[in-house]
Amino acid sequence: MNSPRPVYLDYAATTPVDPRVAAIMSACLSGSGAFGNPSSAHVYGAEADACVSAARAEVAALIGAAAEEIVFTSGATESNNLAILGYARANADRGHHLVSVRTGGGQIDFGEVRGSVHAQTGGGGIRIMYVSGPMEVESSAGSICLTRVAGTVRAATAGGTITAWINPDAPSSGGTVHLPGLSQLTSGNGDIVVFLPRNLAATIDAIVATGGEHRIEADPALHLMIQGSTNGNGPVHATAVLNGGGAPLRLRSTAGKIRLQFLDSEVALRQSLIQEQKERLMDRLNSAQLTPAGFEKPQSWNAPEPAGEMEDRGDWIDRWLNTLETTFLGGIREDPDELQKHLVSAPPPGYPEIARRAGVQGIVRLQVRATKDGRIKVDKILSGSPTLADAAIAAVKQWRVRPFSAGGRPVDVISTVTFNFQLH
Repeated sequence: MNSPRPVYLDYAATTPVDPRVAAIMSACLSGSGAFGNPSSAHVYGAEADACVSAARAEVAALIGAAAEEIVFTSGATESNNLAILGYARANADRGHHLVSVRTGGGQIDFGEVRGSVHAQTGGGGIRIMYVSGPMEVESSAGSICLTRVAGTVRAATAGGTITAWINPDAPSSGGTVHLPGLSQLTSGNGDIVVFLPRNLAATIDAIVATGGEHRIEADPALHLMIQGSTNGNGPVHATAVLNGGGAPLRLRSTAGKIRLQFLDSEVALRQSLIQEQKERLMDRLNSAQLTPAGFEKPQSWNAPEPAGEMEDRGDWIDRWLNTLETTFLGGIREDPDELQKHLVSAPPPGYPEIARRAGVQGIVRLQVRATKDGRIKVDKILSGSPTLADAAIAAVKQWRVRPFSAGGRPVDVISTVTFNFQLH
């Protein structure tokens, strides 16, 4: 009598193939199928290439990518080597450590990096304490805060504020400090605030596309030469040669302001931002779920009783989709307007004094979760300045909501909230 086969659990090593996949692959392994080398020019190669191209297009459609962005490899090791080692070798002159982050949205935070950084986010802010080597950061809408720039920097955002402390390492002999090469800060509609050491040897080149001369402000000791339009609404261009000149520092804004100050003018502000960033990073490291601290239910608060069910989604397809969302996302998605209707308490955020002094303003968007017991939790920051986002999170922690239900059962609801911080 044969004993039953044991349960197979070694899926980390290899997995059985889905029968549907096996059927398609088997057709490519026999003499009557597309078994040729896709790179060959003969008819067998053309048949195999057509199969690979069709598979590439199907995979691309699943994740919303272009077909040419899909690269098939033999496995995870080859994929990692291609992505990481290839980039590192192509940029070996930029430092011994490489940190690269790219997200579709949400905030990116760095502590201290001894090497180079490349970071890109589709909508959130970027905050970096210190990078010793080259730095390239880009956000489609959020603000960027760099509390110490020692190497070349290229930072760009479509609408947020850029605040940067330029502070290269001083030579052992003292004297002037230099940026290693061309640096550029670019913002669409946001402000650019730059703090410079008094012994920096650099060539400043600042341009604001619209708004006139008042769009560029600087410490008088920097001796900026400003050229602006006579009507007060056209472009303005400012230049300065600091300590004999050096690598160019280009500042570009379409409709924001450019402010140039010395490092020693806002020492307390910089230290506050650094301390705030350290605390933020420690909170994230100490939190297994990487959620902001302080979202525990207050001792004195009792969850409100459910007050009416959300409109029953009687259609079986909607119920099925709700089940899928709850299984994979932990809740169902709901329109922000619907979330607003269920709010029973929503105190507005205060404007952070640090942000006010630094001239930081803009939109903050948060992905939030309305829990079954009536609380609001923040899942992640979708866009906005880190400092402003902290204020928004602090306010949302105090919000309360009438719980949602679907199919007669209480459910968590995932939605978004938006705050518009503006200086007046």
